[in-house]
Amino acid sequence: MSDAIDDYLDELAGRAHPGGARFRRVLAEAEEHLRESAASLRRAGMDEGSAACEAVSRFGPVEPLVAEARPSATVWAADAVRAAWLLGSTGLAAVGLSGVLAWALQAVAGARFVAGDTNGVTYTTARCADFLEYYPHAGSCSAAAALHHADEVVMYRVLAGVLGLVGLLAYLWWGRSRTGHQRVLPAVTVPAVAAAAFLLAAVALLLSSLGLALGERVHGEAWSGIGSPLSGGVVSLVAAVLAGLLVLRRVPRRTPWAEASRGA
Repeated sequence: MSDAIDDYLDELAGRAHPGGARFRRVLAEAEEHLRESAASLRRAGMDEGSAACEAVSRFGPVEPLVAEARPSATVWAADAVRAAWLLGSTGLAAVGLSGVLAWALQAVAGARFVAGDTNGVTYTTARCADFLEYYPHAGSCSAAAALHHADEVVMYRVLAGVLGLVGLLAYLWWGRSRTGHQRVLPAVTVPAVAAAAFLLAAVALLLSSLGLALGERVHGEAWSGIGSPLSGGVVSLVAAVLAGLLVLRRVPRRTPWAEASRGA
């Protein structure tokens, strides 16, 4: 059965930002003081309900404690930086995976599929000579250019992925070394932002690859150049689905039986 002290603590917990050492300390100290005060009043002859009400009345309003338990701007900033670091590192890691997929597509379907030029793109004689110098066995300027562009797509994306992995390792190290770090952002924030960002990227990249597939390509090859956006779109779509599933897991759920047990 709830008394005045329980109601007071519930109000404090509901209005203050939960989580972190400061919140736990304020709530524990408030409960300890109220329980001791009520016990003293009961020993003085008050009944339990009146003692609880008097203890709350003497303790004072909840607003000062709410302000004390509220995280500081520094705590908010640190948690926001931490979340941005995780999002950025995850994004770079996804770029790296798209580079691996682009490399696989190049091995299966060829460099022109991944990074072939669109219709009407031409190169000067000197530029063609540069491409053919790097890829003498390509057989043509356009084929050498496709190999060059495809290798760049794979190399730069994989390098971004390496940076992402380093960032994720640094994030894990940071989390383990700062055990007292107060998390104030809702647990669903990072996966929700990641799901939205990956979904937007997937839509843009897949539409781009579709546009390339439908357009006229060099030498009439309608599939030329779609592998680059396609690989990024596929990885982004998978990442969006995984982030969305994590959102569903972290969204608080209230069931009828949970509410009934809480009321009991």
